[in-house]
Amino acid sequence: ADRHQVAPTIFRLWVRTLEQSMFKEDDKRYADSQGRWKIKPGAGAILRVLQGKLRPGTPTSIHVLLRQTFTKTLTRLTRALGPKSKLWYWGSYHQVAFHHQLGRRISFNPPKQGAMGDVNTVNVSRGDGKGPFDATVGASYRLIVELNPQRIRSFGVLAGKNIDKEPKTLGQQQKMWLGGHYRLRPFYPDEVNYYQRKRFTISW
Repeated sequence: ADRHQVAPTIFRLWVRTLEQSMFKEDDKRYADSQGRWKIKPGAGAILRVLQGKLRPGTPTSIHVLLRQTFTKTLTRLTRALGPKSKLWYWGSYHQVAFHHQLGRRISFNPPKQGAMGDVNTVNVSRGDGKGPFDATVGASYRLIVELNPQRIRSFGVLAGKNIDKEPKTLGQQQKMWLGGHYRLRPFYPDEVNYYQRKRFTISW
């Protein structure tokens, strides 16, 4: 689910719309007092309905339901992202916000950014909301370790900001995190010494 792809935008919203319609009656039976589902069917239940192994919680036929929900999905995306479907990028509909540690005041936060990944991808990034989706779950720190017997290599990227002084602009590591890029992490003493810029001691 790359930020510049259109397919994830259509597919994810269609699956959510299909789930809500397919289990409409079940929603009423298994909802709490606030109308939230106690049990969410999920993609597995949708697949079993399409395979004829599970009865949906609606009297509407599957063929009609698929057509109706797909049309509804296209209508919602047109309203949210415009009439040109080629511009319905996943990064325009699935976005992440970097909140400053001192609070969620707008003055401290950079604008929302398009986020890659989805709830069912290796790079997990669940999106919530009616749409556009807010990426509410994701890897705060991505780490890759190559366990070579001769010499281990490690790569990582953190979505935070360490040396960037302007909070309202994206930091270098945030840009790398958004693009799925990594930086080499010094693992052995000689590597640490090679990349070391300065050394200081804190004592008391």
